[in-house]
Amino acid sequence: MTPQSKKGFTLVEVLAAIIILALVTTGILAGLGFSQKMVLTNSAKDAHAAQVQQAADIIIARINDSQSIYDIAEDMNYLRINPGESFITEEDRIQFIAEENFNGSDLCRITIALFFDTAKGRDSVEMVCVAFHGDINQHEY
Repeated sequence: MTPQSKKGFTLVEVLAAIIILALVTTGILAGLGFSQKMVLTNSAKDAHAAQVQQAADIIIARINDSQSIYDIAEDMNYLRINPGESFITEEDRIQFIAEENFNGSDLCRITIALFFDTAKGRDSVEMVCVAFHGDINQHEY
């Protein structure tokens, strides 16, 4: 009898390699799924943040042009909340709080919020900015 040389892998070695490969692949796919969910969530929040930024720009420009806060809310279909009150989390449109004569100045502090639905419930984007009543070039310092 001639001794046979051992070439190749045994069945146990092949099965062990397949199991290790399956575990690594499962981990990679789970990580990709999580990453995709995060990208979609952040994309939606970024889109809502852009809406809030656009609303802020409009409100600031109109306050700078001495337009009434009440008119801004009505013209743009925004919900104006009185200072000291809370935003309405069930509302799906732009909401803002305008604090006129902020800290005794001619400035108006504006807090803008937008609430929206996500897979995990309600979320929001908020922004705080400041506007000046009237033409800033005619104001004495």
